[in-house]
Amino acid sequence: MTAATTIETPPIDTQFVDRFLAGEAIEAETQQLINGDPEIAAFAPLAIQKRIAAGTATGVNTPSAAIPPHAKAQSKPSKAKSKRGGQNGHPGRRRPYPSETRSNPRAP
Repeated sequence: MTAATTIETPPIDTQFVDRFLAGEAIEAETQQLINGDPEIAAFAPLAIQKRIAAGTATGVNTPSAAIPPHAKAQSKPSKAKSKRGGQNGHPGRRRPYPSETRSNPRAP
């Protein structure tokens, strides 16, 4: 046999896989998958496993570090903060200068 034999996977309903991973698949759909074509029933878990391994299945329990940066929602840019310190055009505030009559208690 010189030609390599390839195994063609039967078509899997990708919408069912999406609903299954989201927890929205109903029991009737699952029973129909199991009782239908045995090849499709055999390849459906593989399709689900492939989707999970690809990282497209994310939920509320997925840690942030497990989600690739390009798949995360972009954060809103922060508003520009004003510079620290006194702003131009505003009156200054500071502590008053010490009086010159103060004596040094440590002086001999």
